[in-house]
Amino acid sequence: ETQSTYRSPGYRAAIRVDKEFLEKHDLATCLETLLATNEDELSDWQAWFGFWEKATFDPELSEVRLGVVEATHNTIKNLLERARDRGELPKALDAE
Repeated sequence: ETQSTYRSPGYRAAIRVDKEFLEKHDLATCLETLLATNEDELSDWQAWFGFWEKATFDPELSEVRLGVVEATHNTIKNLLERARDRGELPKALDAE
């Protein structure tokens, strides 16, 4: 259960980014959804960082943290690629 609680904020952020993109918002608006701009998102960030120390020493939570970081990286990379493909960014941009 602890792992699920720790994992959830990152996945909710990825869902918000995808929703913004599907609603045809620009890149900046989509990236902004990763920030704590309202009470729910602030709660997510507080939960995430509340586990940070424990995740440093707990191998299972550390694995979750790395998974969420990787998922966030992939979300941003995919967002940059999609923004590049629809002309918001230079075609030569290396999204990685």
